This record gives sequence, C-alpha cells and structure tokens, in this order.
Amino acid sequence: MNAPASWEVRFEEPDTVFMWIAGTLTDHATNAMIDDLAPVHRTRRVRFHIVDISRLDGMDRAARRVGVARIHEVRPEVTLFYGASSTVRAGFNLLLGAAKLLGRLDYQSKFLATEVEARAWIEARRR
Repeated sequence: MNAPASWEVRFEEPDTVFMWIAGTLTDHATNAMIDDLAPVHRTRRVRFHIVDISRLDGMDRAARRVGVARIHEVRPEVTLFYGASSTVRAGFNLLLGAAKLLGRLDYQSKFLATEVEARAWIEARRR
C-alpha cells in the first residue's frame, strides 16, 4: 500500500515557490495542497515553481481531475519538476495535457533531473 500524501510549500525570495510532494496524491490531498499553495500566489509575485517529486508514488484519477480543475489558481511562469519516476511523469503529463486542452494551463512545465539543474535554469532566466 502506498503512503498517504505529504508535502511542504515554501516561498523563496525573490519569486520562487519550492515544494516537495511525497506519497500518493488523492483528490482530498490535491485539494489541500492547492489550498496551501494558492494563498502564496495571491500574496507574492511567483514566477517559478521548483517541485521535488522524487518521493511521489503517484496520483489517482480523482487527483488528476482536481489538478486540472484547479490549476488556474496557481500561475507561475514556469513549473520545474525534478526527480520524477517514469510513472509519476506520465501522470503529470496526463494532468498537464488535459489542462492545456481545456485552456486552463497558460504556463510552461519542464522535467529536469535535479534541483541543481532547476535552480540553474531559473538563474539563467533571471539574467
């Protein structure tokens, strides 16, 4: 049995949200995670998300539906995922593809291998 989802969201000056997600995302967990993330977007200028999904086991269909329905509540310029297994990456690609088709996703997403790569990518864009 997979572990229940856990996560942490933190803002890093000047414009980045760093978060990690572990376990298995369900619809309830996804709603709670977006509830934690959305206020940061309402109170700060967020350009980038760095998301460590190396400990994420997966997400169920209901979690993907919630993600698609609520993705508009968080609008970075780019979300950089790292540490994804092929299964987790496939799940996120389904979510992101559906959101794009429905016109709910208007920002870029990238999958990278490490946090170091993600931070270097951001620094190159800030220059």
